[in-house]
Amino acid sequence: MGVFDFLDSSKDKKIKASFKKIRTEMDDHLDAINENTNELVSVADYIAELEAKIVKLGERLDEAEMKISDLKKNRTDDIKKSISKT
Repeated sequence: MGVFDFLDSSKDKKIKASFKKIRTEMDDHLDAINENTNELVSVADYIAELEAKIVKLGERLDEAEMKISDLKKNRTDDIKKSISKT
């Protein structure tokens, strides 16, 4: 093994160590991106659930308004009938 072989081997080790460090940092970065993506998906699912509940509440409110309107109409008709009888 010559002097140059030793230098090349030392350089190879440093390069490999540098690439290993870069790989580790890139893997950490990828993990962070994946965690953020998972969190965004969870939030989007939660928003979709909330939207569905809001739609249901809107439907129930519409039903309640129709019932109230019918009750008012019936009450008004009953009052008119009572007045016309007297």
